[in-house]
This record gives sequence, structure tokens and C-alpha cells, in this order.
Amino acid sequence: MKIMRTVAMGLILCSVGMYSYVTYHYPTYSWKQKLSMTLETPQGEVSGAAVVSVTWEKAIKFLPDMPGVRIKVSGEAAVIRLPDGRYLFALLTDSQTTALRVFAAEQMPPREPTFGEDYLRAASEVIRHLGETRQLSRTFPRLALVADNNNPASISEVHPENIAALGSGYRLKAITISIVDEPVTVGAVEKVLDQAFWKTWGDQFKAAFRQSGAFGTLPFAYRLGRENFINHN
Repeated sequence: MKIMRTVAMGLILCSVGMYSYVTYHYPTYSWKQKLSMTLETPQGEVSGAAVVSVTWEKAIKFLPDMPGVRIKVSGEAAVIRLPDGRYLFALLTDSQTTALRVFAAEQMPPREPTFGEDYLRAASEVIRHLGETRQLSRTFPRLALVADNNNPASISEVHPENIAALGSGYRLKAITISIVDEPVTVGAVEKVLDQAFWKTWGDQFKAAFRQSGAFGTLPFAYRLGRENFINHN
């Protein structure tokens, strides 16, 4: 019995030591960020928001040119229903670095060729800003307009600096990002873009690819994918 207790204690101490080593040398930084968007329209203000979970983790580099980090984004695009029935989405594209650029700009690497270990210093800073909200002025999310949520071909890009392209009386009032302790948004996008929408998108994508060819340029609607709108993992 004494030998078994000794062995068990040794295994426990070994496990604790291994956990401490991994935690120290391969840290993980996680937070939840809330993107909120408000527009002025001819019928008054409209707004939408979504909470996304972001995780940066240092990873083992098996080869010298590997990035050395793992990144996980879970959540949905923020969506606004416009008065005329169209939908404007703030896509998940680049959401893994939005908070870094806003809350930890001084820790960001001067050059950004890939998502490497140099980003971890900035990632470690973000959670310290829990409860803070800041307005975006340059690091805008990519915006996509869905004019008809039964027809993926109606997806078009909208530039945040040119919201007036939506029509007379439209103006971007604010896009903000907050570090929050709130549940990740689930189901808001699927209420607008259901499974039938994405099935149609797949059919249209195949047709567009056949038309443009392997080296052609696809329309904006088919340069996106479902993962730009929803990514729960």
C-alpha cells in the first residue's frame, strides 16, 4: 500500500509539474468581445450587436516556419435589419485581431506578415480591459449587405466609410467594441440566413465558378462563405 501511495503521489506531482510547465510556456489568452453598430436611416436609428469569443494560444512549433499560435473565434456576425427589409452584417472577418488593434495597439508587432507569436503580447493585454468600450475609427469590420435573404446573389460589399451608398438618409453613427462577460451570440444570423439560403449559395457558387473559370474573379457574394457569418466551434 505504501508503495502504491508513493507511486500515486509521484504521478500527481508529475501531472501538476507538467500542467505548470505547459501553462507557463504555452499560455492561452481568451476574452469575449461585443461589436455594436448603429446607423441613421430615413426612418430613424437602427442597431445590432453580437458577442464573439476569441482565443489565442501559443502552440508547439514542429517546423521553424510554423506560426507558433492557435487562434479560435466562435460566434456570429452582428446584423442590422434595415427599414426596407435589407440586412447589413458586420462579418467575422478579421475579428481575431480587432480587439488587439483597439485595446493593445502599442503591443502589436510593427510588421504583420503572419499570425505569429509576436501577437501574443498584445493578446495578453486585452482581458485587462474587461468592461471597457471603444469606438472604432480605422479598424472597421468588413460589411456585407444582403438585399434579399432568399437570394445569395444579392450579397454585396458595403464600405463603412461609404454607408451613404445604402441610400439617401443613411449614415454610420458608430461602431464600437467592448470586452464583456456575456454569452456568445447564438442563432441571430440563422434567423435571417437559414439552411436553404446556404444550399442556394452553394449551387450559385458552383455556377459562378464554372462561368469565371479557375483564374477568374468571383463576384463578392461568392468570395465569402458561411464561416464569415457564423462560426461556432
